[in-house]
Amino acid sequence: MKPQQKVLACAAGLAAAMTLSAATFGTASGSDPAVAKSAGCQGSLDILLSNDDGYAAPPGINAVYEALRKAGHHVTMVAPLTNHSGTLGAATTALDRGIPAIAVSTAHPAESDRDWDGTGGPYFAGTTSLTERIVRTVQRTATDCDHLMPRHEGLNVNYPSVKYRGVREAEFGDIDTIPTTYTQDGEGKYTVGYDLSPLQDAAEGTSGRTTVDYELVARGYASITPLDGSLSATQDSGFVGNLVRDLG
Repeated sequence: MKPQQKVLACAAGLAAAMTLSAATFGTASGSDPAVAKSAGCQGSLDILLSNDDGYAAPPGINAVYEALRKAGHHVTMVAPLTNHSGTLGAATTALDRGIPAIAVSTAHPAESDRDWDGTGGPYFAGTTSLTERIVRTVQRTATDCDHLMPRHEGLNVNYPSVKYRGVREAEFGDIDTIPTTYTQDGEGKYTVGYDLSPLQDAAEGTSGRTTVDYELVARGYASITPLDGSLSATQDSGFVGNLVRDLG
C-alpha cells in the first residue's frame, strides 16, 4: 500500500507573513490512485504548517490553519514559541530535500504608507483565501499525486496591503527592500532597525509596467515568483505562469 499523500507547509515572515510548503508521497487520502493519476491530485492533503513569528503571533498562521482545515485538509501546526526569521529559509529547506514548497507573506500597511497611523493591519483574509486557492489549483493541475509541483521548484507569494487587484507572475527585485541596522545598547544587546523607504518609494512611484515582485505588491497585486534552493529560480519551467493563468 502506498503511503498517504502528504503536504509539508510552513508559514512565516516579516510583520504578517505566511509560508506554505508542500511535499508529496503516494496518493491523496480518500482518492482512487487511478483517478488521481488522470485528474491531478484529488482528495485531502496532510499539511504541516509553520511560521517564524510564533504560533501565537498575529492571526495569520491561525487563519491559514482554519482555512485549510475547512477545505478538507489534515493540518498540523508546528511553530516556534516566539518570533525568529525564516520565511524563505523554511521553503528552500524543503526544496533542498525535493519537497515542493510555497512561501506566503502578507505586506504590512507601513510598507506602502509613510504616514501610517498604526490603525488597521495586514489583510490576512485575502492572503488566507489566496493560499487556499493556490493549494487547490496546485492539486487540480498536478500531473498526479506523486508530482504536485516540479521537483526543486517552489513558489514565493506576496500579498499586498493596498486594494487587491489580482495575481501576477513576478521576478525577484535586485535590491534590499528592507535594509536592516543594528544599534548596540549594551554588551551583547542590540536594537534592530528596519528601513521601509524602498517599499514606500515603490508604492509612490507606480508609473510604467513592471514584473518586479515588490513593485507589483505596491500596486495591489499578489506576486508569485519561482523559488529554488538559491532563493530565486533564474528560469522556471513555466509552472508559475501556468499557475497564475489558472488562478485567473
